[in-house]
Amino acid sequence: MLEALEALGLSVEADKVVKRAVVVGCGGRFPVEKDAKEEVKLFLGNVGTAMRPLTTAVVAAGGNATYVFFILVEISMRSMGSCQIFFSFSTC
Repeated sequence: MLEALEALGLSVEADKVVKRAVVVGCGGRFPVEKDAKEEVKLFLGNVGTAMRPLTTAVVAAGGNATYVFFILVEISMRSMGSCQIFFSFSTC
């Protein structure tokens, strides 16, 4: 999720030793939207639960960018095997 926040243009300082991160907000629209000429791609890896707050944040921020979330689900987490889920939407 931290990588996705960085991809949105936010400043993220992660300390893996104490398992803490400081994220500096942007006060509105994400900085990446200003320069977005294509889809903004956010890779979440195996952190599907990160999609809920990120989706909410992107919609709440508004703007005209199109965001695409990528999630990989491992075999051990799903009986159907390895799969990719693609979720795309455009804010209005």
